[in-house]
Amino acid sequence: MRIKAFTLVEIIVVMLLTAILVSAIGMVYTSLIRVQISSFDNAGKEADMIILTNVLQKDCAKARIIYYKTNELCCNKLSGNVYYEFLPDQILRKGINVDTFHYTTGELKVNYIDSAHVVINRIALTIYSPGDSIPFDYYKQYGAEFLFEDKEK
Repeated sequence: MRIKAFTLVEIIVVMLLTAILVSAIGMVYTSLIRVQISSFDNAGKEADMIILTNVLQKDCAKARIIYYKTNELCCNKLSGNVYYEFLPDQILRKGINVDTFHYTTGELKVNYIDSAHVVINRIALTIYSPGDSIPFDYYKQYGAEFLFEDKEK
C-alpha cells in the first residue's frame, strides 16, 4: 500500500518560494517605513520654519521700536527686549528663554528710518533649510509719537 505524501524536492521548492516571498514583503515594508520617517522629519522641519516666521512676526508687531545692528535684531517690547541673532548655521531668539532654530538665512535686508542707521521699519530675509525655503518680509508702521519724538532729539 502506497502512502500519499510530498517528496523532499517539492517541500524544498515550496520553502524556497516562501522565503523569496517573505523577503520581498520585508523589503517593501522597510522601504515604506523609511519613507514615512522621512516625511515626518520633513513635516517637522517645515513646521519649525513656520513657527520661526510666526514668532518673528509677532515679536516685530508687538515691538515699540525695532533696532538692527550687524547680524542682530532687537524688538523693544514693553514686556522686555527680544533679540534675534543670525549666525551662519542657526538663528537664536533670546528673550526670557533662548530658542535655537537650526536654519540659515539669505541676505538680511533692512530699511533704516533714523539718521544713526539703527532703527528699522522693514526687514526682509529668506530662511533656508535643506530642500526648502520660506521668504519673510515685515513692515513696521510707527506711530506719530515715535516720529515726532525722533525729530525733537
